[in-house]
Amino acid sequence: EATQQSNALISKLVDEAEASICPVGEAKDTVIQLFRVTLLWSSDKNAENTKKDVNESIVVRGHATSTCKPMNVHRAPEPIIVSVAVHTKEDSSKRDGVAIDQALPTRFANPQNKIASWCRLRKQMEKPTYKPPNASEVLMVRPRLDESDTERLEVLEGLSSNFFAIYKDGSLRTATQGVLNGYVRHLVLVSASKVGLKFDPRPIYLHEANQWKEAFITSSSRLIWPISKVLLPEDEECGRGSVE
Repeated sequence: EATQQSNALISKLVDEAEASICPVGEAKDTVIQLFRVTLLWSSDKNAENTKKDVNESIVVRGHATSTCKPMNVHRAPEPIIVSVAVHTKEDSSKRDGVAIDQALPTRFANPQNKIASWCRLRKQMEKPTYKPPNASEVLMVRPRLDESDTERLEVLEGLSSNFFAIYKDGSLRTATQGVLNGYVRHLVLVSASKVGLKFDPRPIYLHEANQWKEAFITSSSRLIWPISKVLLPEDEECGRGSVE
């Protein structure tokens, strides 16, 4: 019954959202508005009070929200700047010449659970220490042994997005473990070969940033967003660096 309620809610919300496609003049001027649909399943408290089977009494609630401006489907979005959630700190563990603050929250142990508490926990990485005013997203990393058994920093994903890097050899990489497998991420991987990109399942390491030809993030609310600059960790000699 809960599944039927969910399907009915999704159908109704999608029907309303379809009206957001607004052709204006020529086809090249078509704009869309993105909506996010959220469903919440909860036990029926009335069922608990009447001693009914709670498993058979689930209340389904749903709502659709939109936080982004209408987008022209034929116009490339303006590239954004992203930062990396690492910095120099004496009581942190250092890898690749930079530091990881062990107090920062992580979710790579169980990333497929989209829990509400993550929205609260990730706020620590939305502070200026990790997310300067000009940065639109923060990339999370974790220590990992590379092919030579050297401990490196693997770039995982953004706070609310998946991260991709196109290497100079034409290969496409994105983290395959420790990240939430977003739907737009799936679409990119399915379509990669159609545009001449070969998917490489190897990890993206931070020290390989000079080998990246292009980089972008994906999410359900932003689709594909190109990155113009990645702000690298603070360095004692040169300050905060970057890769463009």
